[in-house]
Amino acid sequence: MADYKIQRGDTLSGIAKKHGTSVSELAKLNGIKNPNLIITGNTLKLPGSTAPAAVPKATAPQQSTVKTSAPAPSPTALQMASDKLASLEKNKPVAYQGTFDEQIQAVLDKIMNQGEFSYDMNADPLYQQYKNQYTTLGQSAMRDTIGNAAALTGGYASTAATSAGQQAYNAYLGQLNNIIPELYNAAYSRYQNDRNDLYNQMSVLAGLDDTAYGRYRDTVGDYYSDLGYYGDKENTLYNRDYTARRDAVSDSQWQQSFDYQKDRDKVSDDQWAKTYALQKASSSGKSSKSEAGYPSGYKASVGRVADMVDYDFGKAAYELKRILTEGGEDLTEPEVRNICLDAGISYTFMKDIIGKDLDPRRMVG
Repeated sequence: MADYKIQRGDTLSGIAKKHGTSVSELAKLNGIKNPNLIITGNTLKLPGSTAPAAVPKATAPQQSTVKTSAPAPSPTALQMASDKLASLEKNKPVAYQGTFDEQIQAVLDKIMNQGEFSYDMNADPLYQQYKNQYTTLGQSAMRDTIGNAAALTGGYASTAATSAGQQAYNAYLGQLNNIIPELYNAAYSRYQNDRNDLYNQMSVLAGLDDTAYGRYRDTVGDYYSDLGYYGDKENTLYNRDYTARRDAVSDSQWQQSFDYQKDRDKVSDDQWAKTYALQKASSSGKSSKSEAGYPSGYKASVGRVADMVDYDFGKAAYELKRILTEGGEDLTEPEVRNICLDAGISYTFMKDIIGKDLDPRRMVG
């Protein structure tokens, strides 16, 4: 790829024609937004060979229709993401069902049905055991006491002996009564222990249920995390493939437009070359015209503009506008083109900025 330094009087179309390319291609390659505005001294990049291209016969450009096919997407990555999403949807976690619900309910029923503490010694097997034991001991003590008393009296029973025997019996009943508070406390302790055991069972079951629910919640969290990840991945891959297909179509459409513009530029340049040659030939015999192809009275003013272009383009363009709009003669379009060429400012650029201020007869191109 070669470079070209812009000279005074150069235009982008002239440079393109000289080096066998088009205005559009030069503008694209060098990032030029306004092809009518180039600055003397700047360097342009030239595409491909610098050999001038042969000027083709001027024919009306035909805009061709190019059929383009979008590139196929990358099915592997996109399909993998879609398959993963389908698998996740198929294995979506169901609603939580507690494993320990029945056991927890059973323990809760026992707690609720336990009721308040109460003690019935007659219903206490341990009390009945003590009662039978002390009653038997009391009766034995009463018989022994009465028997001993009778032996002392020669075998005759007496009121005193009977009273002593009853006292021995009552002593054992008193011991039985003394043990009742101990039995009450023991029964209350059993009640408390049973209640505490139920609460402990409830706590253990609740802990196991919390652990099971935590695992379920982690499973659900992992599910939605994977769902979001693969959903984003699928969207990214789809958008990437869509963008690639769209860019391919856009590049093809741009190429069609570029080729069409290139053909039209060649026709336009060829037509201008013919018009310029005819104008130059027709004005060669007129004394009022300079060798440059416009009235000689403009030569000095145009020269001043050309000297001004390199250091103050805006002022130069304003001065050239004044020359073209305030001139006393009716300039033809080829003459205006030649003036712009010698001044180093694009004809098309001047045509755009002058607008309605310029006599239409002077800007007929």
